[in-house]
Amino acid sequence: MEFSFRKKKKERAGLFVDRDNFRYISLVGDEGHMEVVNSVSAKLPEYMNAERGEDSDIAEVSREKIFRNISESIGDIKIPVNLAIPPSDSLLRIVPLPDMPLNEAKMAFRYDYERVLSVPCR
Repeated sequence: MEFSFRKKKKERAGLFVDRDNFRYISLVGDEGHMEVVNSVSAKLPEYMNAERGEDSDIAEVSREKIFRNISESIGDIKIPVNLAIPPSDSLLRIVPLPDMPLNEAKMAFRYDYERVLSVPCR
């Protein structure tokens, strides 16, 4: 009987979704030595860009359609994937808060979130 005391190599993956294409890569290995397991880059179908329009963002298109298309190109994904989208399709909001108790700060942040996005928090 033979035992292996080598550490199992960890697989990692990343997915970048841009306006009209996506890039996916999965890597296996340790710090300092990584190998590419899978790499896929493809254009999203034209109808997805037409639905979004030139001035709109990724949130306006059915995310399910986009990720179904990507999944068909990549295949089954059985590992966690780091997702990246362009800054133009995301929102960064800095909420300045005065010195206050944590529960009041949470309520103030919630109010600001609802005001900016017009989405009620649950």
